[in-house]
Amino acid sequence: QGWWLLGNKMELPLLASVANCIIFLIGYLVFRGANKQKHLFKKDPKAPIWGKPPKVVGGKLLVSGYW
Repeated sequence: QGWWLLGNKMELPLLASVANCIIFLIGYLVFRGANKQKHLFKKDPKAPIWGKPPKVVGGKLLVSGYW
């Protein structure tokens, strides 16, 4: 598929390119935010997530916040 895309140039409208970049950015921010919450939870299991105590299953599984 990658070789086909390289060999067959296709024009993508500006609006589609901008929308693609915005969706990518939102997904990246959610990914980084979820990993940050996981890191902070591992560092301090009692630290609040979005101002509330974290919900935990089995002592190590975070189920609140993005999770």
